Amino acid sequence: MTRILFLDIDGVLNPIPMRSLPRTDRHLAYRLAKEKQDAGYQHLSHTALSCAYYCWDVHAMELLKELCEQFQLQIIITSSWGSFYSLKELKLLFGLYALDVYLTAIVPSIGKRSSNILHFVKEHPEIEAWISIDDLMMEDCFPDHAVTTRGYLKDADIEKAKTLLKQQLH
Repeated sequence: MTRILFLDIDGVLNPIPMRSLPRTDRHLAYRLAKEKQDAGYQHLSHTALSCAYYCWDVHAMELLKELCEQFQLQIIITSSWGSFYSLKELKLLFGLYALDVYLTAIVPSIGKRSSNILHFVKEHPEIEAWISIDDLMMEDCFPDHAVTTRGYLKDADIEKAKTLLKQQLH
């Protein structure tokens, strides 16, 4: 059975308001391509790469990785980032934090984000448990599956996510 984390980026991993603007580092893509031994970094959007590298909250990424490991979650992107970047490009960005192995899909956008998620769940009966982590309130749509962040992902948000997942799995 499959366990899913529907994930937004802005307001969850990328703090809102942004703490700082991404640095202009002309050599970042080259350095990362060399360090990670993946030329794909040289083909990424400079803005996306700089934002993920310099602005995404490191502690939020650590919390996310811990949650994915503990519950064997697959990450499915619900963010508008999924409209601008391919799964391959997003995997490179998540690879900066060793989370690329968990990223499996981007939810097709057919309407409101909550509708997209519910449609995806309906189309995939193999899903055993799922949660949504987003800065948009979705508790009205699916109260037993929604975690709403304030600014970015924090410890209390992860605790709520763990509680919701445990309730679904027992």
